[in-house]
Amino acid sequence: MHLRTYAEVVTLIQNMIRDTTPARWTAAEVKRQINRALESWADRVAVDAVYTISGGWVLDQFEYTLPSYVQGVMRPQVKYSLTNIPNDTVELWTDVRRFEGFPNTAGGQTLHIRDSLTDLGSSSDARIIFRARNSPAPVTDPTLSSQCLLTATTAVLGAAVDVGDVGWVKMEAEWIQYAGVTRAASSTTLNNLVRGLWGTTAATHAATTTTVYWGISAPKIELFPQLYDQVMSYMHEMFITDGSPKEQETHERMMLFYEERVSRYWRRHVPRATQMVLAERG
Repeated sequence: MHLRTYAEVVTLIQNMIRDTTPARWTAAEVKRQINRALESWADRVAVDAVYTISGGWVLDQFEYTLPSYVQGVMRPQVKYSLTNIPNDTVELWTDVRRFEGFPNTAGGQTLHIRDSLTDLGSSSDARIIFRARNSPAPVTDPTLSSQCLLTATTAVLGAAVDVGDVGWVKMEAEWIQYAGVTRAASSTTLNNLVRGLWGTTAATHAATTTTVYWGISAPKIELFPQLYDQVMSYMHEMFITDGSPKEQETHERMMLFYEERVSRYWRRHVPRATQMVLAERG
């Protein structure tokens, strides 16, 4: 798994294209083209995300209604705690082997567990690993409207932002996955937070002063140069109808140059499953 914030990608592209003032493309324009380029990833690129089942697996309950953003291939899991190790407790996630998913009227799926959960006990910790695309990022990075505590599972932003139902954000040094969004007129709440991902540590984040940066996740590092090429193609496309005929011709040549690099990458691209590494507490 590889992660970059939109802010990092914007700065890198501005440096690559020698437009650091910026003189021609604003940071907001670059970010919009990143959103557009990520749309082209579509089903070609997806990464593992986590949905936590509130209350866990419950004894003698075999059906669970899942939200609409849990789609496609999924892996239900249960957490075991091994306490027979001297002076330590190890927590392991194990797949539930026999299950089926059926579409429901809410636009999501209903999960039917076919295995007996007797051995798991009542209210065992439960989660589902599923495949998710990258969320578009807001043009202006929002800040927290209220404090996000170390153990919080929701984060309230002080702005209404247009983002996907699943995504990755960075608050200060901590990477966080969210799943589910509550939208209001002047705020946005990110739900079902999975804290301290990819080697970072969960922390308390202050209201109003903590900026929430959206992230871009990719299973292979070479997807990022492809993304940069696609973004630069779109940026040159913006100026094909502007300026003198010579300038228009230059931008068109550059657009086609980057588009050819993008096409060459997709011709040899082989999708690969990516497993998320979660921070566990023992």
